[in-house]
Amino acid sequence: MDRLVFSNIPESAPESRLTEALPIEPGVDMLADEKSTPTPLPIQKNNSSNAQIQVNSTERIESTSHIIAGDLLLVNKWNPLSSGFIPDELKSLKVDSSNFLIPSKDTDTQLKRHVLDAAVKMYNSSLESGIKDIVISSGYRSYKKQNYFFTKKVNQLKKMYPEKEALKEASTVVAVPGTSEHQTGLAIDLTTSELLKLKKSDPLDASFAQTPAGKWAKENSWKFGFILRYLADKTHITGIIGESWHFRYTGLPHSQIIYENNFCLEEYLDYIKIISPLKYIDYTGTSYEISFVSHYKVNVSDDTSICDVSGDSRNGYIVTKKLD
Repeated sequence: MDRLVFSNIPESAPESRLTEALPIEPGVDMLADEKSTPTPLPIQKNNSSNAQIQVNSTERIESTSHIIAGDLLLVNKWNPLSSGFIPDELKSLKVDSSNFLIPSKDTDTQLKRHVLDAAVKMYNSSLESGIKDIVISSGYRSYKKQNYFFTKKVNQLKKMYPEKEALKEASTVVAVPGTSEHQTGLAIDLTTSELLKLKKSDPLDASFAQTPAGKWAKENSWKFGFILRYLADKTHITGIIGESWHFRYTGLPHSQIIYENNFCLEEYLDYIKIISPLKYIDYTGTSYEISFVSHYKVNVSDDTSICDVSGDSRNGYIVTKKLD
């Protein structure tokens, strides 16, 4: 398929945006270990209204909750989740005590059910392509566990930097609690069995991009609804360094559009808001119409062509329809 040529692409966020992230304050107590009680970091709250979304002719749901839900949910330093956010329909990769749907670094890895189904299809496809060593390093991660990872990184960096600088530097490498996509159950970190042997404590490494598994995942993950979320040349927009191992589920056709145009999720959501509605045919030949609608009033009737309604966590919804 020919590459889409878009006009009026929204400009990238200015460099100063990185300094407008969460107000991380010095003096935050660091966790001694993962079992300790986490000290929540100060996090900006979403200020969505109490408008309502009409899902069908009989069901009405408050948009304050549904604007922060769906496969296109944006989570970053400027759009954090609350400490109490827990995704529904989490499913374990574990089949029994010794078998997993996909090889996993941890025995308790979970993903949202439909995301796990897509990941299994992607893994099976990789096997058919001769890639035999993909391992999931991380899936769903709670706010508490993310707090542990973040404070651990800060403590490491405090050996080299003053505390305030260590906090800022850590936030570009490890997501601040509440700003990690892993809390959504929509994200996976991939590694290989070889990297896992070499770096048991932290198998996530830039070298994954150069492995056959990393190259295959980058070139094919979009077919299964995943995107390479953090691109090295988009750090000024995402606030996160390039991560060749981190893949985020958005579903088709969104993943294909993002892949073909080298978008990050922030750019894609901004673009849909500008171009709406966008008609698009994915690689399977399925036709879609993608629209942005205001969160003040969303009326979605019993339209069977609507296959997905996702909040963007900011100010609206992305409605995806299948066309005949």
